[in-house]
Amino acid sequence: MKKINICPICIVVSSVWLGLSIGVVWGYLDSATFLIPIALLMGGTVTGIAYLGEKKYAWAAQHPQKWKTLIIIIGMPIAYLLVMNLTKFIVVSELLILFVIAYFFFIKQPRLGGSSGSKDLPAGKAGISKIEEQIEQCC
Repeated sequence: MKKINICPICIVVSSVWLGLSIGVVWGYLDSATFLIPIALLMGGTVTGIAYLGEKKYAWAAQHPQKWKTLIIIIGMPIAYLLVMNLTKFIVVSELLILFVIAYFFFIKQPRLGGSSGSKDLPAGKAGISKIEEQIEQCC
């Protein structure tokens, strides 16, 4: 069985904003008080995706500025729209989105090379050890 190494900071930040969102939508928390913290924490999640993608995927590592810019430009407006339109449907959608993101960043094996997958890999046992070490690292 494959060990799943999920970043604890990612879990805490995502769980807090998701929990606060649930509290606001179900009427347990005041939206005027908690929308700003939810928005800030969601922005932290977007930033974390930008940071972690650079470690997990070859294209993002080779083009870190493009990757981060793309994620921030797309992610921040999406996070804003989600916060400003909180409903039960949105909260359930956020949970599903988090599961998809977790799959691609913590469970699925990243592609290490270019289109062939092997031309950029270091040769020999030292190269394999280095690759295994990089895959095991989370944050």
